[in-house]
Amino acid sequence: MAVIGKIRKNFGWAVTIIIALATLAFIFNDFSKKNNGGMPNKVATVDGMEISAAEFESTRTLTENQYKSRVADGKLTQEQLFQTRLQAYYQLASEKLLNRECEAIGIVVGEEELSDMFLGTFLASEARQAFTDPTTGQYNAQAVRQVMSQYDKMEPEQQEAWNQMQKNAIAERLNTKYSNLIAKSFYMPKAMAKHISDTYDEVVDTRYAVLPFSSIEDNQVKLTDEDYKKYYDEHKNEFRLYEEMREVEFVKFDVKPSEADLINLADSVQKVFAELEKTPASDMAGFISSSFDNNYDSNYYERTSRNITVFFPDSLIAGKGAGSMIEPRMVENNWIMGKILDEQVRPDSIKFSLIAVYNTNTGSQDIKRTPAQQKALVDSLYTAISKDTTLFASNVAKFSDDPSTKNNFGDMGWVTDGNLPQGMFEPMAACPKGGIIRYARPDSLGEYIIRVTDKTVAKQKIQVASIVIGIRPSDKTKQLYKDKADVFLAKAKDLATMKTLAQKEGLNVLSSNITEMSYQFDGTPYAREAVCWAFGIPEKVKVGDVSNTVYELQDYNQYSTTFMVIGLKGIQEKEIMPLAKLKENPNFERQVKLEKKAETLLKKADQILASASDINAFAEKANVSVDTLANIDMSSAYFGRHGAEMRVIGTVSVAKNTGLNKKAIKGFNGIYVVQIDRIGKRPVKEDPNMICQNYKMRSQQRIQQINPIAILYRDAKVKSNFARYASK
Repeated sequence: MAVIGKIRKNFGWAVTIIIALATLAFIFNDFSKKNNGGMPNKVATVDGMEISAAEFESTRTLTENQYKSRVADGKLTQEQLFQTRLQAYYQLASEKLLNRECEAIGIVVGEEELSDMFLGTFLASEARQAFTDPTTGQYNAQAVRQVMSQYDKMEPEQQEAWNQMQKNAIAERLNTKYSNLIAKSFYMPKAMAKHISDTYDEVVDTRYAVLPFSSIEDNQVKLTDEDYKKYYDEHKNEFRLYEEMREVEFVKFDVKPSEADLINLADSVQKVFAELEKTPASDMAGFISSSFDNNYDSNYYERTSRNITVFFPDSLIAGKGAGSMIEPRMVENNWIMGKILDEQVRPDSIKFSLIAVYNTNTGSQDIKRTPAQQKALVDSLYTAISKDTTLFASNVAKFSDDPSTKNNFGDMGWVTDGNLPQGMFEPMAACPKGGIIRYARPDSLGEYIIRVTDKTVAKQKIQVASIVIGIRPSDKTKQLYKDKADVFLAKAKDLATMKTLAQKEGLNVLSSNITEMSYQFDGTPYAREAVCWAFGIPEKVKVGDVSNTVYELQDYNQYSTTFMVIGLKGIQEKEIMPLAKLKENPNFERQVKLEKKAETLLKKADQILASASDINAFAEKANVSVDTLANIDMSSAYFGRHGAEMRVIGTVSVAKNTGLNKKAIKGFNGIYVVQIDRIGKRPVKEDPNMICQNYKMRSQQRIQQINPIAILYRDAKVKSNFARYASK
């Protein structure tokens, strides 16, 4: 797909779709020739529905190539490659669950609707992305019709690729319909809306006092087993795990460049700087993008633009013009240097219209014009329009082969500097407003007649070739750290021994909770191989084991290397976590202590309330202050500065009588005692119909946020071999 991206960048967009289908066809065909090498033939079973190895691999490859088409060099990191596998897995699982649900309730996508998703108004997202001309930004329905008309002449593999695109469009539309059906099934009866309106209509002025939980120090709270069990029994469902988890402990050996590494790199930097000075602008893209840690950017920017200052502050380039060198300097983990290649006065944006005249090289059956005929037509049109620019608009409708601009007189709108292929913006920038130029596409597909209709004010800009070289340890230094980790592992026969040994050597033992879908531990880069070991792939593992492998981890840019020794501390099945495990969690202990504080403060508040005549008397005995809030009602989001104390708001807003409430209220931040001073009405009562509409809107928003298919997967019976396929 990187090839496809390059074709698009160089104007060959008209043939991109056919080439893309041919590429996908190769992918499908290639997988069918491979064997599984002992892998399970099922990636997973979801509620009895199988995800086969073949469909997973074809979907994964398609997803991977979509990712590659979005990056400049077509290369993916380990993390990105894993994400393609994960996305393919969830896509297939979601499709099977969605199709089952839709079949059961009769939701379908008909042929006419499918056609509309490629040729109509409500386009499928994948179709919009694939068939939008990157030069014009317009959706090209003609290209879609071309693919459809040539379907019977395509190779079977190309047809399969097109079928996959349609399948994805259907899945997208089914998901939209299913989600909309759920969202619109939420209904509020009018009687309930009226009751809410009546409740919201009552407003209350109150004085209150708070006994904050923070008034009791944590070390003053002593917990018993009964305290833990009581809290656990009341909140069990909050501790349900929907995925199996494994807890690992590990020791890291972070590799740092040696002094010799830094000296050698500094020498190399000076040699690169000398090469940069000698390299002409025409060879700069190949020189930079193939050898260093950044890609060549040929665009022009103002000196104050972040694209310049992120590499070179103004103090480094002030007074320097074209041909000037920018000396190497160290910035964090990089050496950075540069060369100012050019300086021009250019507008930020240009507005233009065009007549696109193509030839038979496009491969389109609708284009009958030979290259010679195309050139003759452009010659004639250019001569006529140059003499009388008013002829431009009428000739768009007659001769332009770009259907997206026929109905708007060829108008392409505003395009910013840097968003057109190299060599197209420059002649337009030099052309005066209202002027005409012609531009031959470098792919020989045709030519444009362009009319510049407007430009922003031109500004002084520079073109800079920057080079970034990461500071990395040498292979020799890495090996020294690897040897140290190997010696450590040889002594660590089990997890207990590993921890004792780490303590003796002054090494930190870190921990992390991971799932089968994890690709790293807390505080580490990509570590998928170690995750697989923890889940018993390829060999079974038990609690207390230490892996017999020292894992080598590298960050995204391979700037740093870490060697890691790991052991398995615990296994938590897909169920409610046991109390014994939760007791090890400081957060759980903190919540139980809060509950214990609440019991103590509630008892104190009730004792004082028994003899208090009003809120002031209560506050004096409790040694707390009294605060005031006005116009509280059931719809209030916050209870003053205390935040979303919904229990307090609910109690106050439904009060029927004024006076001191003799029952304390347990909130999230403390124990509240309230006195109702006034009960009144809103100036305007809320319309029950508006309450119904707002409820409907919020329900639809919530459905979009929670993803119904994800809930179906969460509750499904899943038997997965994904980890084996994701480790390939």
